[in-house]
Amino acid sequence: MVQSIKDMDELKTFLKAAGCKLVVVEFSAKWCGPCQRIYPLVHAMSLKYQNVMFANVDVDASQELAQIYHVKAVPTFQMFKQTQKYAFQEALNSAGDKLVVVDFSATWCGPCKMIKPFFHVSMKPVSLEEILGSSGW
Repeated sequence: MVQSIKDMDELKTFLKAAGCKLVVVEFSAKWCGPCQRIYPLVHAMSLKYQNVMFANVDVDASQELAQIYHVKAVPTFQMFKQTQKYAFQEALNSAGDKLVVVDFSATWCGPCKMIKPFFHVSMKPVSLEEILGSSGW
């Protein structure tokens, strides 16, 4: 299940309740087409990965959270662990030799088409289970 978060108090409560679980927060907007298209996938992942908690913040309804977490575009996904924002640099450091690049693209997207050859030279497709491992972070 994806929990709808409306303000900082709700987010703090949600993060505290998550304990040691990884938390994925999607910042989105009702008017955002890509947000609406990706939401069913986020919901499906929330049902499949019980060891990860998912939340959604509507940036129009909660401009305070969008500002605090420096959301400049939607959809934006941020991760938290033990109530702290999980920084990308920390994730890279803890990955050791295992670097994961996630390519979100669309066949109709001009910039995606231009950059695709550079990303796909040495990439291999992997599943979320391979990335998270059996512990799920």
